[in-house]
Formats: sequence, structure tokens, C-alpha cells
Amino acid sequence: MQILIINKEMKKILNFIKKECWLGFMMVGICLMTWAVSQGEGFVGHIPLACLFIVMGVGMESTNLKG
Repeated sequence: MQILIINKEMKKILNFIKKECWLGFMMVGICLMTWAVSQGEGFVGHIPLACLFIVMGVGMESTNLKG
């Protein structure tokens, strides 16, 4: 019985991740940007990569808007 409950919860979590994957892109971009501001650029292209992740997250979120 516990396995069924765990499987249902995993399905809920996976559906949430599929639906809200733009949050992951935004979080990675913000983390990279924060790292660049606080520690300096860690590798070549660090800041453009962070900006790309943020823009991709915003783009994905704006295409998911309903209504």
C-alpha cells in the first residue's frame, strides 16, 4: 500500500516539474548571476550563460500562460 502512495506522490512531483520546468531555468540563471556578482566570473561565458538561462525561463513561462 505504501508503494502506491509513493508512486502517486512521485507522479504529482514529476507532473509539477514538467509543468513548471521554467522555474529550474530561472533558478540556475539567478544562481549563476549571483555567483558572478559575489565571486567574479568563474569561467569564460559565465554571465552570458546566466542571462541565457534567465531569458529561456521567462520565455518558457510566458508561453505557458493560459487566458
